[in-house]
Amino acid sequence: MRSIAAPSREETSHGFRTEREAGACDRLNGRHRIRNRTRSELQIPTEMIHYGMTKTAQLAVSRGLAETLAGTGVTVNSVLPGPTSSEGVGEFVTRMATARGLDAKTVEREFFATARPSSVLQRFATPDEVAAMITYVCSAQASATTGAALRVDGGVVRAIA
Repeated sequence: MRSIAAPSREETSHGFRTEREAGACDRLNGRHRIRNRTRSELQIPTEMIHYGMTKTAQLAVSRGLAETLAGTGVTVNSVLPGPTSSEGVGEFVTRMATARGLDAKTVEREFFATARPSSVLQRFATPDEVAAMITYVCSAQASATTGAALRVDGGVVRAIA
């Protein structure tokens, strides 16, 4: 079996890596956790087909790794955030609002009404809300959660499974 190197404590932040480093292995409390943070793989926006294809491939890799590492104590999961209020999204919404003479909350409401009407949450998730799922997946409490694609999407994907 191949060795999967665990990151040093300096490489992690609050028990999970940043988005740029997602997919690496975390060693927490003697347990290994691999998670892949991705989005746009289940409900691919038409303007992002190329991006959605790469994210869908990441789901297949994550599931394949989970099966390859079966019985080793290493868990592999994917966290699938939906529309999230990142710094870039905030700047985009603010620019749109300014250009149209509206406030940011109105632009956000319009975005969900027109571009993401399937969202049950009807607002952008916060990075802390997404981080809470990642923290769980990296915890000992998630030792039986492996090979899963875990959505933190505010209900934007119209599916029950």
